[in-house]
Amino acid sequence: MRSCGIGKDIASLSFLVQFAVHRSKGKCSVTHLAGCCLLVVEDEALIALMTATMLRDLGCTVLGVAHTLADGMAMTEANLHCLDAATLDINLGGESAVPLAALLEANGIPFIVTTGYDDAQFLAAFEGMPVLHKPFLAEDLAQALMHLLPEPKGQSPH
Repeated sequence: MRSCGIGKDIASLSFLVQFAVHRSKGKCSVTHLAGCCLLVVEDEALIALMTATMLRDLGCTVLGVAHTLADGMAMTEANLHCLDAATLDINLGGESAVPLAALLEANGIPFIVTTGYDDAQFLAAFEGMPVLHKPFLAEDLAQALMHLLPEPKGQSPH
């Protein structure tokens, strides 16, 4: 099921309000994520910007933001040597992100699926992957990243 333009506007506005509340409360502190390099793949510019900012607030390095499948594929291929993980919207302007998910998986790069959809059939291609339903909070993103990128052995929390 595809969302209509008004639904996307309302979802973006809701995401913006939650983001503003998060920013006013201060940044999340997840020390073992500091320096992790991520790619944000999201076709909605406002959501991409907020996701990238949340990641930076967590101490991550955002290597780039891709708004299309082609850009996501190119940016992934160009950064295979240093990419730790990605956030991946499953519908990029009407194009399925399945080819990009396959590229990430083939190269051992974990990713978080981000979506405004809740149709189980639509999400079936991403079974087993962590899913964040938009709008999501920075705390949700941090939790998903901690499961995706566990704390390195030998490090203890401060």
